[in-house]
Amino acid sequence: MKKIFYIPLFVLLALQCNLVLSQNAYYDAVRLEKMVVNGKVSVESDADMKIFNSICLEYKITKLEIKNNPFLSALISNDIIPNSTDIDTKYLSDLYPNIVGKMGGLNVTSLADGLARFLVERTKEEMNVIFFEQFEQFVSSNLIIKKLFPKTTPILLVAKDKMYSYQLYLPMLREAFEQDLRDLLVGIDSVVNCKECIDLKLTDEERNYISLVLNVLIDIQKGMHPGDILDDLARKDQINGVDQNIKSSILMANLISRSLKSDNPERYWISSQEFSKFNNPDFAAIYMGLLYQQILNNGKSDPKSYNDFKAFIDDNKNDIQSIVRLLQILYKNADEIDRTISKITKDRNGSLSDFFALGQRSVSMLSEINAVIHPEGKQKEQIDYCLLHISNLMADINVRSYNSAVFETYLLLDSLTNLDKPTLEKFIKYGSFIATVSVARDSKEVQMAIESVALPSGSYRIKRESSFSVTLNGYVGFFGGNEHVKGAKNSPFFNSYGVTAPVGIALNWGGIKPCRSKVGHSFTTFFSLVDIGALAAYRFMDDSSSTVPKVELKDIISPGVFLSWGFGKTPFALSVGYQLGPILRKVAPTVNTFADNKYTRFSITLTVDIPIFNFYTKPKKE
Repeated sequence: MKKIFYIPLFVLLALQCNLVLSQNAYYDAVRLEKMVVNGKVSVESDADMKIFNSICLEYKITKLEIKNNPFLSALISNDIIPNSTDIDTKYLSDLYPNIVGKMGGLNVTSLADGLARFLVERTKEEMNVIFFEQFEQFVSSNLIIKKLFPKTTPILLVAKDKMYSYQLYLPMLREAFEQDLRDLLVGIDSVVNCKECIDLKLTDEERNYISLVLNVLIDIQKGMHPGDILDDLARKDQINGVDQNIKSSILMANLISRSLKSDNPERYWISSQEFSKFNNPDFAAIYMGLLYQQILNNGKSDPKSYNDFKAFIDDNKNDIQSIVRLLQILYKNADEIDRTISKITKDRNGSLSDFFALGQRSVSMLSEINAVIHPEGKQKEQIDYCLLHISNLMADINVRSYNSAVFETYLLLDSLTNLDKPTLEKFIKYGSFIATVSVARDSKEVQMAIESVALPSGSYRIKRESSFSVTLNGYVGFFGGNEHVKGAKNSPFFNSYGVTAPVGIALNWGGIKPCRSKVGHSFTTFFSLVDIGALAAYRFMDDSSSTVPKVELKDIISPGVFLSWGFGKTPFALSVGYQLGPILRKVAPTVNTFADNKYTRFSITLTVDIPIFNFYTKPKKE
């Protein structure tokens, strides 16, 4: 899916004094530096006076406040500072389009051909088809898994009693699979914030911090610029629930980010050439003075969040370059983010490394400023581990590397929750199935995904050995018998033979030991729903072609009833039954052959018995 990144053009609020941007410390420092004469700011024209007064108003610089600013007090004389301030706080917000992916689907031809491939392969290797009931039970019985797959869960709940025709639900499931995979970050955030999920091992502060990072990456996925996300985050109540050190780091990172915002619509932050002005001591001092004043102003309403950074500046006020070095670290991340977004926008589709770098740089902006301001605080290794794999997950999702995304989610579940090993192993099993089906290009790839979660070979033994069972069943083999075509004249009784592959519901009675047999046999009443014998016959001859001519569902519908005997420790079954014959007669590479009229068939069949899905099993009494 094409990812569109916006670097928005901000609508600037024009004041009477023609300010370019409110409280952008970098450009305000540039303007004041031009007024410096012999180490002091000198206002020599009406234009300078308007600029100087507007900056004082914006930063609330008064005759009283200037005394508390170790940087500006040395540069600005008291007599040129305005007597009062009258400042309205202005907030700008930008609208960003959500990128909604278009999902694909499978046609009936692919579904029918995929099923035929499976039955043929199953006949050769005694493989079982997908265990959808176990899949549904796994999802519906675990709240954490439900949170991760919110689109898939309701479809499985609706389809769970109709798994004999699961192929009808596969297009819907495929769309749901991909949507849930694309929204895995949202799903994990739902898990992290799930109060009913008793299997989580997170403190409230850890929960809030991980959720905060997840929301940052979710907004990046939507196309928002990390700088705007940071600015939006700093205004939300959500940051009040995180560790105080993290909160102060967010607020300071945002303050610095806004101060370095570019007035060039082609980029978000200032260029490296513009940043080089920090090599000028006067400019660096003015910038730090303006930033310091903002810290003083904001600290009046929230002192805890700004005191640490204020203390850091106070400790280094005689060594401004140490503060500049912190800015350089943050700017390097910011510049890399700008470059990466430009590359993704230019290429129309970023690489895995591009998205990984974008996620990592966005997250590291906070951790790096936190490490400088709070060197005594050490973030838990578990949190670092989670942040790394959350970034990996975002990158995998954006390039549709869904199997890797499933594995990253597995690592996160292992770290964040107390889910037991069997549950995590099932997540890998079904998650891999979901990922493979989501990106399958044809019916062969869908069949391969089905095989990845099939019952083990030899599952026919369940029918032979259990007292009673109900299964979704397939039979593949040969038939011979009588077909009665509507409108046709009388013909010999034995007038038809070929390949049959009915699929339907089987009621099985097992554990039968005729003639003192030591092994159990089975008797089955089988109700067929579809018969894909023509497709199966074609696939016995050619299992490499990825396409077949179009097949509609009505072409393979074949309701009927059979009585079947399963032979001991073999997969073979002998059946006799009556059915409405399938309209599809023959499949060829370019064109299919269909029956001209409806017909019925009475036949005797010798087939391989393929239980596909167990609805119910009653073990035999010992």
